[in-house]
Amino acid sequence: MVKGIDILEKKDDFNDIFTKTGTMAYERQQNLSEVIGENNCEINFEDGLLVFPDNEFPMQIIGSLSQKEEKWSWAWDNDDVGFPQILLEDVNKIKKIGEEYNIPEFSNSILTNVNIDVAHILLMTVAPLVDADAYYAVDAGDLILFVTIHSDEIPTNEDLDKFSHNYNDFQIDYPVNARKALKGYTILKGYEFVDREDFSMAKTGQQRVIVGFSDRGKVTNIQTMK
Repeated sequence: MVKGIDILEKKDDFNDIFTKTGTMAYERQQNLSEVIGENNCEINFEDGLLVFPDNEFPMQIIGSLSQKEEKWSWAWDNDDVGFPQILLEDVNKIKKIGEEYNIPEFSNSILTNVNIDVAHILLMTVAPLVDADAYYAVDAGDLILFVTIHSDEIPTNEDLDKFSHNYNDFQIDYPVNARKALKGYTILKGYEFVDREDFSMAKTGQQRVIVGFSDRGKVTNIQTMK
């Protein structure tokens, strides 16, 4: 089974990692939405649970965003709050990755000029690295608490049409290297990645998704073969 950290390389910066992990996170958020719909949740800190009307998910606390100050705080720096250590395993892994790979966005306790969109990009970057099945933002007014979820109740999706749509939507919505994004998504899915000069391919069994690229690296076509 592929681990999120398996895609990391020493030369990667934050944008490289987001490019590799973002589509996987995008897919997993859709999987979560299929389960919870539009329902809101309550937090049970004592038991470490996100409690929805029909589901309960184990959570890990990642960080918080002050929307007024546009300030992000990683949960590993929480002496004034006192989060239980058992709920900080994921964020401590993120800090360790930041220190090992020299990613200041992971290892600096406070990040400034972070709005809600940037906060979601942070979570889309780190959630797959700790093999989370999804993440969730708990709105508490100005402060938004972000957590990761690990649960078998969140389904996976191996449909290659969905794979193609997820990849295409992600590389359109975000200014990323489209070929690198395909490689990262393919590897995290556990598929085989094949790279050629003018196209790349994600392959699983006899099925494949072939993506053509222009000389400038833009996606020119996507073909799914089942």
